[in-house]
Amino acid sequence: MQRYNRRYRNEIPTKRPTRRRKRGFSKGIIMFALLLAIVVSAASIYISLNPDALDNVQTAFAQRRADAPPQIDTEYISWNFRTYSEPDFTSQVVGYYYSQVIMPYHRQEDGWALLRADDVDQWVYTPRQRRHIPRYTGLFANMGDTQYTGIMAPHVVDIIETHGDWLLIDAGAGEMWIYMNFLPSTDGFDAFLGHLGTDVAVFYKNLDTGLYYFFNPDRIFFAASLSKANHALYVYTLAERGYIDMYAVHTFAATDYWGGTGIIRFKPAGTRFTTRELLAHSIIYSCNVAYRMLIRYTSNMAFSYSDFVGEIGADEEFILNVISQNSSARDMSIWMNGINEYLLSDSRYGHYFKYDLMNTAQTSHHYFTRWEGSSGTGGEVDISLIQSSHPFARKYGWSPNAFHDAAIVYAPSNFILVVMSNMDHGAHYLFAEISSYFEAFNSRWFDGV
Repeated sequence: MQRYNRRYRNEIPTKRPTRRRKRGFSKGIIMFALLLAIVVSAASIYISLNPDALDNVQTAFAQRRADAPPQIDTEYISWNFRTYSEPDFTSQVVGYYYSQVIMPYHRQEDGWALLRADDVDQWVYTPRQRRHIPRYTGLFANMGDTQYTGIMAPHVVDIIETHGDWLLIDAGAGEMWIYMNFLPSTDGFDAFLGHLGTDVAVFYKNLDTGLYYFFNPDRIFFAASLSKANHALYVYTLAERGYIDMYAVHTFAATDYWGGTGIIRFKPAGTRFTTRELLAHSIIYSCNVAYRMLIRYTSNMAFSYSDFVGEIGADEEFILNVISQNSSARDMSIWMNGINEYLLSDSRYGHYFKYDLMNTAQTSHHYFTRWEGSSGTGGEVDISLIQSSHPFARKYGWSPNAFHDAAIVYAPSNFILVVMSNMDHGAHYLFAEISSYFEAFNSRWFDGV
């Protein structure tokens, strides 16, 4: 690239116009001015002889402007789009267009714009609708279908139409429908659990969507220590309603002694505990003595335990006596829903209950609890039950031929899981498999809800 150099400035040849060229240019200007003067004079004479002529011309131009839709702005639509006969997705589709610049002549506040194309007025919805679908969801060929044809992973989608909870999206390979309240099929659960026969019962519920599942829901088991959580909900309800004092003091008497789980039985008679402390022992250590002392404290209430069972809708026939109860997966679903609602409520003492349930002595996956065998020799038993990668509030129960766990799992999308069995502690591996399976299902479908 050459630089500009002063040395050669005067060496560039410059050709001056000749006089002949100047005279030719001036003559052209004179001729154009003369012609323009003639046209203006002729127009003036015509208008003077025809006074309405100017009005007719102005009217014609005004009519032409009225016939043409006014272009108020332009907008580039960067996606393929449809146009409609009315500003409504349910109206007739007029055309299908590739991405392009449009020039609407009317806009509505709701995002619809009116334009003229092919001499036809057409409505287009101009806001670019993009939404992140944060969970796996089914893809449907038509709005309202009950069977999905594919599954979409969490994804940012371009929305073409919206009809309530149904969205028509650009699925890459074509247009597909998704349903925002989509619930996945639970058909695979039966296949996963079927080999267990009637030895196991399961309840699962996703708390964000309400999707639930039962396996052997009405199989009756001895409830074992699951009943301690149920009774604790009753005691907390009494305290909330003012029937009892959470900080009343109770004395451990010899008649309260009960072997099995717990640590109060190792305390000397006369040791004192508040109601709150007894509740903590009953849940955290599954303490039989604390449970018995709470029953003694609440046994003569005007609002009885049976009244409470009926109030929440659980099965009163399962109460053999307050200490000894039966239950089923369906019955425990009612209790766990009730506990969850209480923990979520604006209560005075719910945070105590939640703390205890989240700190049961067995939540670290492998807790060895001391027990007393029929010979009185005692021993240690691994009662590892429901497991999760997330925090969870739970109560387990174990007794010969009764091995259970019930948990509220605080995953990105919370869920309840109840597993009951007529097995002994040797079946703990089943609880790990079952809880892992349901957590994976819950995570895949609902973590983004």
